[in-house]
Amino acid sequence: MRYFQLALLFIWFSILCIPSITFAASSNYSSNEYAQAQLQSLKALIENNREKSDWHKINLVNQFFNRVAYVSDQQQWGVEDYWASPVEFLQRNAGDCEDYSIAKYFTLRAMGVDTDRLRMTYVNTLPDQKPHMVLVYFEGVQRVPLVLDNLEQSIEPLTIRTDLDPVYSFNHKGLWLAHRNPRNDEFVGSTKQVGYWDTLAKKVSEEQLL
Repeated sequence: MRYFQLALLFIWFSILCIPSITFAASSNYSSNEYAQAQLQSLKALIENNREKSDWHKINLVNQFFNRVAYVSDQQQWGVEDYWASPVEFLQRNAGDCEDYSIAKYFTLRAMGVDTDRLRMTYVNTLPDQKPHMVLVYFEGVQRVPLVLDNLEQSIEPLTIRTDLDPVYSFNHKGLWLAHRNPRNDEFVGSTKQVGYWDTLAKKVSEEQLL
């Protein structure tokens, strides 16, 4: 029953995603020039901040990607669900909530943040119960979850983000049923259950940027 419920959740979350504030590309660039400039900026962000604290890194990365415009997968790719790599996200200068979370996750790993501290997390927003995805960073020995969200420029603890109800989370190491208190999270298996994960991870590896 647990895996059936997870399958239904993946289908539900793939259909809807909450829009972010949008930022248009500068009129001084062609779309291709802007995309290349963004990729160069991402490389510089990674190289220049590898030795900084995790707190510094997560704030820089959250701000960097939150500048990108929100566009639904249907509008951009012509399909109900598509997980873009960070390169595709920046080249298009647009994406949905999953794309923001994916880009932040892979970038932070490239900057040296421990995978165990990062999980992409599907949530329901409250009180409207709309599906949404965020990246969560676990801070310190108490494992306080900090939320990196395309809807918010500031990074807040999940305990303060009472508008979010965690459902499940995942990273390279596995899949969890998520709870507001991460000590109650329940490990349920590998990312093989996350339908788009293998394709996405392979694509990111082949792009050789992160």
